[in-house]
Amino acid sequence: MAKDPYDRLHAIFGRWWRGLNDSNDNGERGDRADRADIARLRRVSTFPSEVGPRIDVATALTIAAFRDLYRRLHDSGEDSADWEERLVVAAVTLAHVRTDAPARQTAQLLAGANQDHKVMAESRFLRLLRVRTPAELMDEGRRIAALLKTGAPVADLGASLMVWLDDPNRRRLWAQSYYGLGAPPAPLKSPSDQQTEPGVLQS
Repeated sequence: MAKDPYDRLHAIFGRWWRGLNDSNDNGERGDRADRADIARLRRVSTFPSEVGPRIDVATALTIAAFRDLYRRLHDSGEDSADWEERLVVAAVTLAHVRTDAPARQTAQLLAGANQDHKVMAESRFLRLLRVRTPAELMDEGRRIAALLKTGAPVADLGASLMVWLDDPNRRRLWAQSYYGLGAPPAPLKSPSDQQTEPGVLQS
């Protein structure tokens, strides 16, 4: 991947999710959302192997919406070794999100408004920080979407899941935000202000 891929990945996932969900200005799913592909993405899972559970990339590739995301990432130059499994993790997780919350950060929402009553229990958050395989990250991504009751900052969540396994700085930023240690990372610009990724026309 590029030296600091989070910002570019942020734009890619935001635009992809909005197109898939026919999202309106409020971040809600529109009437022309691709519900069939969203449902198919939600069903993508793992399969057993000699080295442990693996992400079912082959099944994901049969889904048109995933192939669209795949091309966006590849054309942007943000692909890297083992990126396909992590891309499936991000796509499956975002398929469970019904409403975008672009002005927030995922870790902020998991912490909740009260540090004593967190949306994601501390024991679960610690498990998330210890994740080291795409299969483990798939489970945690689904749990994040469920805990946030289908409303999440999709661009931040998708980009974070893509870099989670090899970017300790991203995990540190999440921990800072979750525990309320200083200001969290500032939200990026609104979707209309974001730069178009390579190969994708501005609508």
